[in-house]
Amino acid sequence: MPTYTYRCLKCETEVDAFRRMADYNDCPTCECGSDTKKIMNVCQIGAFSTKVMEPYLSPVTNKPINTLRARDRDMKENGCRPWEGVKAEKQEVERKKKYNEEKMDKVVEKELHKTAAKMNIKL
Repeated sequence: MPTYTYRCLKCETEVDAFRRMADYNDCPTCECGSDTKKIMNVCQIGAFSTKVMEPYLSPVTNKPINTLRARDRDMKENGCRPWEGVKAEKQEVERKKKYNEEKMDKVVEKELHKTAAKMNIKL
């Protein structure tokens, strides 16, 4: 059985508990008597490893997502990518801008050659 980590909502103490994979949302009670909430952790069962995370519904497909693998698959299927910070986002914008400019340059050059050929001009 995998080990899951739960955090107390009152004193923020972390508690580890063995749970069947089907029962990972069965949160134990903290020593202080308060409820706990499951936090993301890595569960390992032999060679199999998966990162469990707080379940949520995909904003695109409305499917339940509860592992990083499911999140990555959902994002890939819908043409999305994870947020990586402002710097990474600016780099991605610049990368796309450069790609589009190079693509446009190729189109312009191709049209230029077509036009030159029609006018019997050698480039």
